[in-house]
Amino acid sequence: MSEQVDVELPVSGKTAAARILAERFPQIVDFDAAGMTTEEIHYFLGESAGVAFFQFRALERAR
Repeated sequence: MSEQVDVELPVSGKTAAARILAERFPQIVDFDAAGMTTEEIHYFLGESAGVAFFQFRALERAR
């Protein structure tokens, strides 16, 4: 029998959309893109996570 464990992500206090993105693509939460071009970000994260990274940042700035 498996036991369900609640894990709190480091995105508590974020909007629902930001939490969903962070749960699906956890690598975007702490990704340091300083000095990187858009193309480099997509290369390192992958296409879907790269798009999620920019959406996550936009949601953070909108708060």
